[in-house]
Amino acid sequence: MWLNGRPVAIDQSTLPFYVATASADQTVRIWQPEIGRMVRIVRNHETDLFTVAYHPSGNWLASGAEDGTVRYIDAQTDKILQEKKAHDDWIYALAFPTDGTFMASGDWSGKVVFQRFNEKGID
Repeated sequence: MWLNGRPVAIDQSTLPFYVATASADQTVRIWQPEIGRMVRIVRNHETDLFTVAYHPSGNWLASGAEDGTVRYIDAQTDKILQEKKAHDDWIYALAFPTDGTFMASGDWSGKVVFQRFNEKGID
């Protein structure tokens, strides 16, 4: 399947098994590999996306954008739960550790930001 905006980042959840892609068309797309199809599109991003990461629980997803904003998304409803301006430059990397207690984000300038994470999002 072709996308209008090229996918620039991919991550996968564990259970249930989904794949998320961040795209240059300002969307996160959710895929079900076992059926080979895209099943949902998360919109409401204002700039192009460069990275995406699932929380280890599979309950949340984070996206990183050109405007330096991290968005936390409910992985079941696709609702954007929280937005935070984390960087002054394009966010190119996001990662959660296996215990999911924080999230690291990295930008084009080389700055790395660590943020505490809980069920409500970031502190």
